[in-house]
Amino acid sequence: MTHVIRDVASDVDAIVQLGDFGWFPDTSWGIEFIAAIATQAKRRRVHVHFIDGNHEDFGDLFFMKEVPEEADDVTPEGFIRLRSHLNYIPRGTRWEWDGVSFLALGGAYSIDKDGRIEGRSWWPQEDITDDDVRRCGADPVEVMLTHEAPMGALDTPSFESVPMKAHARASEANRIKIRNVMNDCRPRLLVHAHHHHRYETVVGLTRVIGLAGECDNALYRFDTDDLRS
Repeated sequence: MTHVIRDVASDVDAIVQLGDFGWFPDTSWGIEFIAAIATQAKRRRVHVHFIDGNHEDFGDLFFMKEVPEEADDVTPEGFIRLRSHLNYIPRGTRWEWDGVSFLALGGAYSIDKDGRIEGRSWWPQEDITDDDVRRCGADPVEVMLTHEAPMGALDTPSFESVPMKAHARASEANRIKIRNVMNDCRPRLLVHAHHHHRYETVVGLTRVIGLAGECDNALYRFDTDDLRS
């Protein structure tokens, strides 16, 4: 992540990371990672914003979200300031940049949670909730940023074992929620992560871009002028 900041900071006004940021501030490696990101962002004079994925310390992240709001702790867009030049975008947040409207909806289901420890390497709060969907509202928006993909955007693997089938259904429930918000808000563009697969498709009236997990395939450069042309 630090190399991304270094490589693109001079060409962009902001960086938005689409989940699985790695917010683990109670671990030594998490503290080091967060400090490195904040330091690099400040040095390069660019703000890094992130939505949550399914691999974050939600106990800490959601506590930060619920702390009584003070002017210095919330950006004009409604993001939560976590460090200098490092902000968290809560689920259901709407904002505008350069006259273009945005909506963020983080969260996704971990199908590998059987090999993880609740409260240490996975948290129940990873799932998108009905309240998250309600916070998104139904007003039109131009760009939607998510971690999980909307239902119908890409093929997902089928599983034979009963436990994995149950995990697949739970994962699908999150994609359905995103699709419902997408159907209501009708964004022209939706960009997501999570599946580590770079692709582009059209779902309904929405251009959907999925990002991979490595190198240039993990990046999408967006210019607000693109939606005004």
